[in-house]
Amino acid sequence: MIMLLRTTAIATASRKGVHQVATAEEKIAEALNQLVKVDSVKKLSATIRIP
Repeated sequence: MIMLLRTTAIATASRKGVHQVATAEEKIAEALNQLVKVDSVKKLSATIRIP
């Protein structure tokens, strides 16, 4: 899914110009960082056990 989003963003940005491609790449990088954080929280929450 991430690759599809990235491909779509790049394809859209390429129609707009070089500046938008850089912006799209920045936003994609930010989104990927957020996904890493979400994954980390998800893994941590799975380890919590309530007696």
